[in-house]
Amino acid sequence: MADGIVGSLKDAWGVEDDGPDPSKLPGLMELAESWLEEEENDPSDIAHHFETMRNRVVEAHVHRSQAISSGDVTYDPKFVAMVEKNLADMVSVEKALEHFIESSQEGDREECFEALGELEQSIDAMRESGDAIEAFLKNSPPVCMGCGSIGEEHVCPACGAERLILDPNARPEDERKIQVSDEVLDVYTAYAEVLAGKASMNDLVNALQSLEFTYLESEAIGEQTLTNEAATDRIKKTATELVAEIRATLDGIEKMHGVTKSRKIAELTEGWEAILNHTVKSQELLHKLNSQAESL
Repeated sequence: MADGIVGSLKDAWGVEDDGPDPSKLPGLMELAESWLEEEENDPSDIAHHFETMRNRVVEAHVHRSQAISSGDVTYDPKFVAMVEKNLADMVSVEKALEHFIESSQEGDREECFEALGELEQSIDAMRESGDAIEAFLKNSPPVCMGCGSIGEEHVCPACGAERLILDPNARPEDERKIQVSDEVLDVYTAYAEVLAGKASMNDLVNALQSLEFTYLESEAIGEQTLTNEAATDRIKKTATELVAEIRATLDGIEKMHGVTKSRKIAELTEGWEAILNHTVKSQELLHKLNSQAESL
């Protein structure tokens, strides 16, 4: 996954070696150009690819716009200007995609080619503004999650909140957190409160340590199951999958721990998402393992 304000569109600038990939912007353009070169091809037959891409761009645009305008953090004015430029470039991409969709449905090949020209220019502009944002973030000092002040101190001397390196790439709140244990919820609460300037990294570390201890115990139980002579191949298979998910959860915990030094919000969020993803799967596998063990 690409991080920073460029978000999910960063990967869209690549081209697959095995031919045009319509899930990526350059691949979509290449596919459309080659398709339109054949007079017998109906432009509307490929419109669905443009509709899918338009929906992706619109979704990324909405999330990014919400992140920069949420009011949770006071951003550097220069950074806000960069993001606004990137958002405007994304709107141009959206309009070019819509232009192609409408023209293809009308069977107007000339307008389809015109739309592809607009799309190429918009992609170049979006790439440039996205690169400028990423360069800014790489060199950006930590920002206070409470008052928005900038400085190298890990804790803001003015309000006492944590200073972290920005990654304004909004993610929808994941409702799966209601399915997890209280210990995982404690991590989420501490994580959210750190970003809101209401808790310290020490609060988060304490929650992480409690969860880590629980998962280390679970890992040991899973490994014992694998060496149990009474365990069937089916049980061992489930235990192997469970141990893998537990270790992936522990990796997420370790990534969040690392933010005490790196100060990067991106890593904090990646760590939480790894914990949530693998915790949900771990719980499913644990229930499955218990059921299989009871059947012995």
